[in-house]
Amino acid sequence: MILDVSWAGGKAYVPAAPLLDAFGAHIETGLSGSISVCVGEDVCALVGTDGTDDRLVRDDEGGSWMIAVGAAPGLLRAHYTWDRAADALALEPGPAPTETGLSMGDPFPDVALPDMDGRLVSLGGFRGQKVVLFTWASW
Repeated sequence: MILDVSWAGGKAYVPAAPLLDAFGAHIETGLSGSISVCVGEDVCALVGTDGTDDRLVRDDEGGSWMIAVGAAPGLLRAHYTWDRAADALALEPGPAPTETGLSMGDPFPDVALPDMDGRLVSLGGFRGQKVVLFTWASW
């Protein structure tokens, strides 16, 4: 799909409705006026409503939602690629092929960490079992 680009405050925006439809996403408004962009049932990105978050805005008429072009991948759990055939930028679901990371539902990678006695324990040895992993940081 080809979308019209609007400019506001030096940022490029595209209509949200076609992107939300294409990615099976929706916008939810919380009780306290919070706004979330949700992909699927439970993967949501909270959008600030204090005026400092311009990833999702209303168009000039105050009706339709617009998504900042640079924010679309993060809000929709997607990545940009160049579509050579169409000579256009394409937004595709999922992380970029060059990125590593976890998404909701992905299996945790096999890591080895020291236990309380300093012995190396592999997480893969617990596949199929419930595991609680406690982490702590001092910063």
